[in-house]
Amino acid sequence: MIIWIASYPRSGNTLTSQLFKQVFNKVCYEKYNNFYNYINHVSDDKTFDKIGLGIYSGSWSEFYNRALSSEELFLIKTHDSPEDKSPCIYIVRNGLHATESFYSYQKQVIKEPCQWEDFLMGSVFPFHSWGSHLDSWNPLNRDNTLLIKYEDIISNTELVIQKISNFTKLDIQDKWTNNFSELQKKNPEFFRKGGLNRGLLIPDEIGSAFEELNADWINILGYNEKIIPELKSLKKLRNQIFIQSIKIHERDKYISTLTHFPSHKKTLSEKIKMYYILIYKWIITKSISLSQVFKILLIAAYPYK
Repeated sequence: MIIWIASYPRSGNTLTSQLFKQVFNKVCYEKYNNFYNYINHVSDDKTFDKIGLGIYSGSWSEFYNRALSSEELFLIKTHDSPEDKSPCIYIVRNGLHATESFYSYQKQVIKEPCQWEDFLMGSVFPFHSWGSHLDSWNPLNRDNTLLIKYEDIISNTELVIQKISNFTKLDIQDKWTNNFSELQKKNPEFFRKGGLNRGLLIPDEIGSAFEELNADWINILGYNEKIIPELKSLKKLRNQIFIQSIKIHERDKYISTLTHFPSHKKTLSEKIKMYYILIYKWIITKSISLSQVFKILLIAAYPYK
């Protein structure tokens, strides 16, 4: 059987695998199975063992089917949307903190060029935005799902451990010691800050737009640092933004190959810029209607029109 360890990137997924290894003597597998490739070049086997990750053989589909049909429990980390109805431990972190950390990770570890807007709109593929990832898992209403806050893992660890033990039926075998400082010395780019403090990299306009776009989840999860109005249409808006971002991303990849048509590249760039500016305009000032926003999304998705 499978229990998913799901989260938006940089939300405590790896910290949870450390906890499983140390407290329950249970390794977590990662769906992508490539974690070893980018972390082991600066970490020895002892450090890798502390992270608590297992490496599976064969393809993902082979491993998935094997784990799903097995009587043995397999813990599998993922940042993707749900693939089945298997039980899940969903790790959530303050969205501004997670987004700031994910941005720094993409820049410093993956070395991918990216903008803050990409994370706000969910166009860092194959992942969603923070809010749309929560929409896809819906951890408060999904069956057989335990919601754990990253902040509680840090500050209320014993309660979290007991909740996990009750949910997984795994016996507690050892005490928890947070070895983040040791891991950070080994790989400061991956293990950046930890803790609960908000990063200072997020521009104010991005932070404000993020809070407006994700006001419902921020309020429900108790992350509201100020009073934010709840908007019933936010889930629909996030979903439309994500769908159109995928289309824009795919067209951008295609157009980047058209070296003989620089005007097409320019057209796409200008339309994406317009798309972001007008989305901001609606989110922050409400100076255009929601129906106009959806029209803008449609235009942005078809750069040749």
